Amino acid sequence: MPGRPCKACGAPLLFVKTEKGKTQVIDETTREKRIVVIDGVAHVMDTYLSHYATCPRAAEFRRNRGKQKE
Repeated sequence: MPGRPCKACGAPLLFVKTEKGKTQVIDETTREKRIVVIDGVAHVMDTYLSHYATCPRAAEFRRNRGKQKE
């Protein structure tokens, strides 16, 4: 799970895989312990925010999803 700093803002990042095998970039500094209940059983888990939600320059890295440049 080791990462590298964001090229835009320098924040420490973690690169993880989703259940579908895609890469998710998360902000290492947003780690929080939370209680998650699964099938009636409480689990303490680390949670993070997506770095795209916290990076002030995230728009520079978004893919142009089907939109043509003018």
